[in-house]
Amino acid sequence: MPKEFLDAIRKSFPPDTWPKIVQAANSGIILADALIADNPFLNWPVGRDQRGDLRRVGVMFSLREACNSGDLPFLCKVRRNTVRNCRHIELHSNNMYLHVTQVGGQRQFPKDTPLRNKGRRSNQFLLFADNAQPEFSSRWYGWLTFGASNDGGLEFICIGLPTESGQQWLDRINLTAEITKQGSKATMEKASEPLLKLKHKFEKEVKSKSGLDS
Repeated sequence: MPKEFLDAIRKSFPPDTWPKIVQAANSGIILADALIADNPFLNWPVGRDQRGDLRRVGVMFSLREACNSGDLPFLCKVRRNTVRNCRHIELHSNNMYLHVTQVGGQRQFPKDTPLRNKGRRSNQFLLFADNAQPEFSSRWYGWLTFGASNDGGLEFICIGLPTESGQQWLDRINLTAEITKQGSKATMEKASEPLLKLKHKFEKEVKSKSGLDS
């Protein structure tokens, strides 16, 4: 694939923002696991079965907070799916937007949905003969995919541009691997004051939406 796809990712989501993206995602997983551990309503077998969904909420919550506070220089939008029965977030930067989604493996594609199918249609490009430059889309749709281990660690977080068919990658970057390769360390907060404040806010919002506020 032309290197322009990788260049487009780096331009819209620059390498100097990757540690903070990783940090926000990791914080979201910590928040979700702490919410389960601290609440008997969730800390029992049926409640713990919701760990995956709560981690998804936690990661999106932390990314949204990082964008809204200016820690990440992206626009975060909350969107409904096509059938309007749930919401997700998108990160927008320049002419690219990323649909944040949880997957089971680094190279795994998210499950097909009408909304994702529609988004991928913008990822069309035309290749011409004789090494001519391809004609690129003016707006790119991508996925910010992540996965967590059973013990609560962030296993990976990747930015990828899918083909229109959704069966291949135009290009993708594993942010966690790149940070390790470059010798950079994203701060994995455990009990810092900013994370504790975020934890209280997250718990309040979850309880409010669940009707658990006293």
